[in-house]
Amino acid sequence: MDPWKRRVVWYAGFVLAVLVFTAVVYRWGMRVYEGETQTFIEAIRFSVEMFSTTGFGGDAPWESQQMNAFIAVMDLVGMILLLGALPVVATPLLESAFETTVPRQLDDDYAGHVVICSDTARADTLVAEFDSHDVPYAIVEPDDDRALDHYEEERTVVRADPESAAGLEAARLSEARALVTDVSDRVDASIVLAASEVAPDVPVVSVVEDPDRERYHRLAGADTVVSPRSVLGESLADKVTTALRTDIDEAVTIGESLRLARWRSTTGAGWPGRRWGRAGSASGPAST
Repeated sequence: MDPWKRRVVWYAGFVLAVLVFTAVVYRWGMRVYEGETQTFIEAIRFSVEMFSTTGFGGDAPWESQQMNAFIAVMDLVGMILLLGALPVVATPLLESAFETTVPRQLDDDYAGHVVICSDTARADTLVAEFDSHDVPYAIVEPDDDRALDHYEEERTVVRADPESAAGLEAARLSEARALVTDVSDRVDASIVLAASEVAPDVPVVSVVEDPDRERYHRLAGADTVVSPRSVLGESLADKVTTALRTDIDEAVTIGESLRLARWRSTTGAGWPGRRWGRAGSASGPAST
């Protein structure tokens, strides 16, 4: 049960108990101190009238000091109960009426989208890329605050648990073109397993931080497994290789069979030193 609903149920039960207690004590006090006999229903009516501030009917005034003191105490109790109802019942109702509500499932006609399960910075880049190419998407976010942030940024988001089949069904995974998951290696594996159960034909792309866990994600059902570390290393290696080839290609041709070129290389762990080399003949290896 929702925590707010639990508080409301507890408060309603407490108020009901106070009403019954007041009715029982009032009925006893009227018989003992006022010499009047009342039924339990009449005593309950008195409790409701007193706590609702609608009046006491024909019971007032009371002659005994004991009953007047009892009525004064119960008036204070009724005021406390009324003030307590504000934070427990009234305030949450008003907040829920005016707060922004994140959808818990997509519309039935939403299809051809990419389901994104991610809470990393890479998700922002992916969403920006989808927006630039007009690719529909839906972010599945279990956290209320992060889901609200996405919703306020006018992104398509579903407040649901991506590790559950119900959460992926709320994002209409069976009608999607692909699923991208990038939360953590453990959570991603759970999402892949849930996706295999909901929509086994939808391609799944899983991102792993540890390349050694790639095979586990493939066994779980991922079609494509991407490791950011491996991709970054390959990209840096390509850039270094390209730069070195560019420097070597800028050679000066001397004659028909001799070229002269120079490049700078760093060696060792200390201060980068400069080494200049020259290329030999066009058909032979370069010498340094």
